Amino acid sequence: MNNSLLLGAGRGPRLEILKRIKRSVTGLSVKELSAELGMSYMGVKAHCMALATEGCLATFRKPTSTSMGSSRGTSREFSRGRPSMIYRISPAGERLFQGPETDFPSLLLKEAISLYGPTAAQKILVMAFRSMARRYAGLVGTGSAVEKASLLAKTRDREGRMSEFIQGDSWEIRECSQSIVSLTADFPEIPSLEEHMVSEVLGVPMQRVEIEGVVCFRPR
Repeated sequence: MNNSLLLGAGRGPRLEILKRIKRSVTGLSVKELSAELGMSYMGVKAHCMALATEGCLATFRKPTSTSMGSSRGTSREFSRGRPSMIYRISPAGERLFQGPETDFPSLLLKEAISLYGPTAAQKILVMAFRSMARRYAGLVGTGSAVEKASLLAKTRDREGRMSEFIQGDSWEIRECSQSIVSLTADFPEIPSLEEHMVSEVLGVPMQRVEIEGVVCFRPR
């Protein structure tokens, strides 16, 4: 995460607020953030308002619905009370999770193409992801796919990808910070190479999907 772009006092709490909202995907209310962070409602509200003013957060109103039984034994929902204010990451806030914008890696790959031909960049990327796969394989060991996925998520989280292992009826690795966004724009083969790399490390076929800026790796 590019912390240097975050301004104002209370930087530490604001970073945590941004991270919680980013991980939520659909956004959080001040009440939910206050409960998760163990901070006062008014303190969280002040930080959220400041982040919204800086352009890092966007807001929308979520109607409060209440279920009510009917005389026929069915239930229906109706709006009651003031709608909840929900905070979500804005496009400007998303840039905080993409790392510093630099064209240098892309420039290097383009120079490789000009020197060694049209397939040079792809060969370099393939070699890089193979090297990454070997390193991760050595770190996650030889357990089950689930065990390796959990360890891989912890490893990539330490590398700044905001990665976490989610387990329920199924399981997935979810990542909220991507440092290769600008590089992917120039070299669209990168997502499939990353998908193949994660599949190789975990020993099972994986699918890489991107939903609202969040990258998920799921078993096929």
